Amino acid sequence: MNFQLRDGSVEYSRAPGTLGWKRFIAGIPATRVVNLAGSNSAIVLWDPMHEKDRRFDNLIRIDASGQIVWNAQTPPQQPSDAFTSFDIGGDGKLTARTWSGYVLEIDLTTGRTLGSSFAK
Repeated sequence: MNFQLRDGSVEYSRAPGTLGWKRFIAGIPATRVVNLAGSNSAIVLWDPMHEKDRRFDNLIRIDASGQIVWNAQTPPQQPSDAFTSFDIGGDGKLTARTWSGYVLEIDLTTGRTLGSSFAK
């Protein structure tokens, strides 16, 4: 199982050299895709510049069928915000950063915010 980013779209293949599907979601290009080992899913960051004037919850987990498992929420106190980057640490924790300067720890299973801090 392999998810990859190509020309802004997310591609999925079950075996090297084969293409299972390729797509944008809601017409939005992706900027980063990270496979989650042993889960047949990946974390996808959609282009944060796509929606600049409102809240844009652009960090998702997608499964092998292309379905969204969860969609992480930006901090509610910001009327316009988006995720700009994320990391998955060696401890398996997902940390995401927002345009407005928040750092969120996100549960990989549910997509819920476990904690947040302002870092700007």
